[in-house]
Amino acid sequence: MSITQKTYGWIGQGIPTQSGGANSGIFSVQDVNDLKKQQKYFVPAFDVEYLVIAGGGGGGGQAASGYAPMGGGGAGGYRNSFASEASGGGASTETHLTLNVATNYAVSVGGGGGEQTKGTDTTFHNITSEGGGPGANHATFGSNGDGGSSGGEAAHNGDGNNANSHINNSSPTANQGHKGGNGWYEAGNNSYNKGAGGGGAGAAAVNASFSQVGNGGAGLDSEITGSSVGRGGGGAGAGHSAGSGTHGGGTNPKGSVSDRTGDALTGGGGAGIQYDSTSYADAGSGGSGVVYLHYPDDRTCTPASGVSLTETDKGNGFKVAEITGAGNVSFT
Repeated sequence: MSITQKTYGWIGQGIPTQSGGANSGIFSVQDVNDLKKQQKYFVPAFDVEYLVIAGGGGGGGQAASGYAPMGGGGAGGYRNSFASEASGGGASTETHLTLNVATNYAVSVGGGGGEQTKGTDTTFHNITSEGGGPGANHATFGSNGDGGSSGGEAAHNGDGNNANSHINNSSPTANQGHKGGNGWYEAGNNSYNKGAGGGGAGAAAVNASFSQVGNGGAGLDSEITGSSVGRGGGGAGAGHSAGSGTHGGGTNPKGSVSDRTGDALTGGGGAGIQYDSTSYADAGSGGSGVVYLHYPDDRTCTPASGVSLTETDKGNGFKVAEITGAGNVSFT
């Protein structure tokens, strides 16, 4: 059956643009439903930009008493296709997605890792960011800290030398994050021992040394929500002179557990601890991940069960959705 001017697309206007197989006009709800049943109503695909961040890694915790400051957790993997903003690990802006209405798209937003635990991956559709690597402790070495950004190395007790840079053999995920730093140990004066910070989306953590504290690697700023917000920072390494975190990374290892915990919705790494400063207190957990979607304002994103979604009209022709949880979303 051909589509004719007598049937569809005539509301409030003259003759619509049409041919024997297509009709462009203003349609009633009944028109639309009728055409959908005949599989003759077509809504074109549309572009969606995204920021997909995984959960940050937890900071290194205490395995034994002594002067062995622990490493900070790495930030969760950071993948970004918004505007011309960078992705993690020095990568360029990724290619936007092309999506359709009335289609379910799977989403699963990762939580931050607990003490010495890797963060959980975050996935939207076919985009996955890897969870941040955990910080090392007295007994586990940095090679266990692989992740989106990798965890920082601890200050392991000596090997017969007075001063030792404990090499971090962990690996970050390519195009998602950076590496955690090396730890530092001094047999002659343990007060100089330092754990290294975890890697960040925007930069590697500095290596701890006699004179350098274990700061977490910097994250990245994004304006996908309409204002610039920093996310994806590495957690701080511990020590008598402790490091700090930024861009959502846990900071102040000598402070409260909440200080050491990465910020929610940033994928920041958790800060490590040091026995003689914090006893057996918990290291900081990583911050939770998040998904942001940026799309034309004539589309609406709807969550299914298990997904929490906040949609905001930016007033510039686009909307942005902040998404957590796990399940499906769809567009109308």
